[in-house]
Amino acid sequence: MLTNLLSGFPDPVVAVLGLLVIISVLVIAHELGHFIAARLLGVGVEEFALGLPFTKPLWTKITKKGLKISVYPALFGGFVRLMGEERSEMEKPKLKKGQKLEEQFWAQPVWRRFLIIVAGVTANVIFAVVAFSVIYFFTGIPKESSNVRIIGVVSGSPADSAGIKVGDVVIGIEVKEKLGGLKVGKAMTSTEGFINFVDQNRGKTLDIQIKRDGKELQLNAVPRINPPQGEGALGVGITTTEMVFLPFPQMLVSSVQNGVKETKQWVQLTVLGTANVFKELFSGKVPADVGGPLRIAQVSVVVAKEGAITILSFLGILSINLAVINIIPFPALDGGHALFLIIEAIFGRRVAPKLEHWIHTAGLVILLFLVILISIRDAGSILGESGILK
Repeated sequence: MLTNLLSGFPDPVVAVLGLLVIISVLVIAHELGHFIAARLLGVGVEEFALGLPFTKPLWTKITKKGLKISVYPALFGGFVRLMGEERSEMEKPKLKKGQKLEEQFWAQPVWRRFLIIVAGVTANVIFAVVAFSVIYFFTGIPKESSNVRIIGVVSGSPADSAGIKVGDVVIGIEVKEKLGGLKVGKAMTSTEGFINFVDQNRGKTLDIQIKRDGKELQLNAVPRINPPQGEGALGVGITTTEMVFLPFPQMLVSSVQNGVKETKQWVQLTVLGTANVFKELFSGKVPADVGGPLRIAQVSVVVAKEGAITILSFLGILSINLAVINIIPFPALDGGHALFLIIEAIFGRRVAPKLEHWIHTAGLVILLFLVILISIRDAGSILGESGILK
């Protein structure tokens, strides 16, 4: 069965390794947020680990300052163990040799503990900003122009058959059978104008003037009357946006500005998507557009083949998803822990340690159940896509 399941991936080994690398990068970024915040706020850190401590660590190193750095076999996760973070130590701190009371997590005021808790989510958002900023720095800053540029050509489409390529700039377009249309040589100034003209002349031969590598070419194409869904009559993707490069200082600033803007847009989309997921869950459905570890592994293989820029973009998007999901005020998540601190701040007293512990445990069980449920559905879907299940 496992062999059949893995055959649904382009390369099972690459899929597993890709998933582990992606999860490791995002987990390290998240846990570094907790780690840095704890250190800055005077809280001691006992262990920084990649993986979950279900077994003995594969590798361990203790620094001069006593910090234990570990790697565990179960790489699907990670954690930072703070001094005095256990619920049982809230009222009866257990100081180890060399530890001080003021370094204990539960000895800190609410606001410090709150900052440490939300620092992981903050780190994931910062990671996304950095990822998108790097992408803009190396691919260019988007700028609106008066040129309609080809950014995608569907294989086997009329545009593909005509010889249209990505990067071509449309100069003019007219119907070959009769006079009219846009005057040849007049540049197309909007994607809307291009789309409307093509749609109005489906089934007719069009003369399309393009500019490629400084040379002007004239190509003929016949827009399809009934094109496949999502492909359009010609089968091209177009934009009036150009990517430009600026002097280094300006390029750096513009890259960060666009990185922040991109992150904001993805946060908004993720929040809306997450809200829709909860609506479906409350209605008793397993959301169709939610993927678990298996689906992420499958997508990772495809993304890995697209190159470094696509991988970095994928990491940025996943990091935002991790941040948004983690800040939800649900038990076991960072948002759930933060909620208990807010309650403590409002009422001036902590929730009973045992009660909080059991609430978080119940939340973790529910989350694991959802992951298993989604993974089972993904497994069936992948088997179906591979032709194993018919």
